[in-house]
Amino acid sequence: IGRSPTGSPQPTALRTWTWLVGWMLTGAGLAYLPLLASYVNQPDNFAPRIQALSIFASGWLAQEQQTTGLSAIELIARNWWRAALVPFHLDPVGTYRGERPFVGLPMAIPIGLGLALITARSWRRPCFGLAVAYWGATLAIGLTVSPDTNRFVIAAPIYAIACGLALDAVARIAIELLRLDRHLVHGALAVAVALLVGWNVNFYSWDHEQLLLYGDANTLLANELAWHLEDKEPGTLVYFAGPPRMWYHGFPNLAFIARDVRGITVEQPWDAASPVPRSDGPTVFVFLPERLSEVDQIRSWFPDGTTRHFYFDTGELLFTVYEVAP
Repeated sequence: IGRSPTGSPQPTALRTWTWLVGWMLTGAGLAYLPLLASYVNQPDNFAPRIQALSIFASGWLAQEQQTTGLSAIELIARNWWRAALVPFHLDPVGTYRGERPFVGLPMAIPIGLGLALITARSWRRPCFGLAVAYWGATLAIGLTVSPDTNRFVIAAPIYAIACGLALDAVARIAIELLRLDRHLVHGALAVAVALLVGWNVNFYSWDHEQLLLYGDANTLLANELAWHLEDKEPGTLVYFAGPPRMWYHGFPNLAFIARDVRGITVEQPWDAASPVPRSDGPTVFVFLPERLSEVDQIRSWFPDGTTRHFYFDTGELLFTVYEVAP
């Protein structure tokens, strides 16, 4: 950074830093604008969450001081340390539980190295924004009553960047310090990236029945059903017998993945006195286990359908579908 004879930054340097900070604030503003707009329109939804989650507003900090005898600074530092360890924790807590460590064993080492590099070089321009974004988010999460994994969604892109920085650093060390052949190192780097990508795709996309990844049975059920309905003929009618536990449009992943079907939540149980549901094209009836007895009534109206059961990986019934051809 250029400096004037008095030692203060020159105008050119100030303009550069102002430009960088301006772009950071602009990017953050664009990312948060939809959420801020939602809370501006629904302030009653925002205040209760602050009241429930903030260690200050909820009274958690004062209560913990009385219970543990620790000072406010010690409790905040402990909570921040717990938040900082979430990616590598042996027992992550929150909606997203996954396996241990939370970011996955193949990713833990490169992400840890990458975060260390970002932190150690935080005073340098390429890493400054990343360090502020990551550690700022970690500090904010540490000021909640529990640093749950679902609150780290905001940091997920930085994990990917940190992993890339670590792999790049290892490659540079191999080429510049160990004097290994550049083409050999680049080839090994490409293989490592391909393996990490393959592991992530398999872990998060192909192994569908991992309850720990979704946090609860309802979210897993919604995803499994969405994948089943994804390839159905456009316009397929889906009757969802889920209440009082689930509603079809209560899980946006259903509408996002299975975009071409029409979902209808069936509030009241079907019986002989119920009106016969409309079926003027491909129709799928979906039953949660607690409403499975109603399938017999549907089968009496549409006897030529086919039944299929979906299960947890433990063998427990997840849901049942009864499909009727046009």
